[in-house]
Amino acid sequence: MLRILETAWASISVVTLMIAVYKLFVDWQSAVYMFIFAAISIVMYTVRRKQRIRYEQDEREKAKYH
Repeated sequence: MLRILETAWASISVVTLMIAVYKLFVDWQSAVYMFIFAAISIVMYTVRRKQRIRYEQDEREKAKYH
């Protein structure tokens, strides 16, 4: 589940960055909102990635003792 969410946030980040760059040349004022949304999605991707890595490490630690 965490990997799916991580992939979703990464996809959203890429798409919004592409849209923001396009909007930068067409209408820079609306591009600002897209860059903000892209930044938020990058942060969410990073959070989910760290959660997944921590979860996998915890699972490996549990497996050692069982």
